[in-house]
Amino acid sequence: MRTSMLLAALLACSAVQAQDSNNSFENVYVGLGATSILSVGYAKPINNSWGMRGEFAITPKLTFNDTVSSGSASVSVKSSRVGLFADWFPFDNQLRLVGGLTLNDIKGDFSGTSSATNFVTVNKKKVSLSGETYNASLTFPTATPYIGVGLGHNPKKDKGLGFHADVGLMIGSFTSSINTSILNKNIGGIVITQADIDKESQLVKDAISSIGVFPSLSLGLSYRF
Repeated sequence: MRTSMLLAALLACSAVQAQDSNNSFENVYVGLGATSILSVGYAKPINNSWGMRGEFAITPKLTFNDTVSSGSASVSVKSSRVGLFADWFPFDNQLRLVGGLTLNDIKGDFSGTSSATNFVTVNKKKVSLSGETYNASLTFPTATPYIGVGLGHNPKKDKGLGFHADVGLMIGSFTSSINTSILNKNIGGIVITQADIDKESQLVKDAISSIGVFPSLSLGLSYRF
């Protein structure tokens, strides 16, 4: 699926024909980033002021443990995207303004547990998760608009090696869901109801709804041919 999206983005860029034969140098590039560790892409000029790019960026799945409310949580995070971008060069230099669309697979999963003598809090109710499951997921929208600024990929640049940098925002809010085995179960005289789970879900949603964007930062090398 991701490969098909990348090929579609690259074909869309390849279909754009340069209007000035003296400025028709295409380039391929690779970058390292803060939110997507590795990115590869293809850029093609349209004219002296505009260019198009297709890009694939990925972070290998990361898993680690954390402490949450006297319990522990196994956390896994994955992030990949395909982007199709338009670059505008308003000045006679490497600075560009970027707009586009990203197709995303960005998700965080949290699996909580505790010992029989430690307790976690669910809507102010303290219960043990020993032998139970408590899973929460955060998911970023599949498709989001992108805005940003960058350096590099200038259509007037000569052949050879170059440098590029990008900083931008994917505009969209995470959604959350909670799945647990303690729902409607009596644990030490305490019953966790659907209303308790909904309250915890709402707290997560309130915490992440104010963000509304996901940042993107990368820099690397390009080769113009």
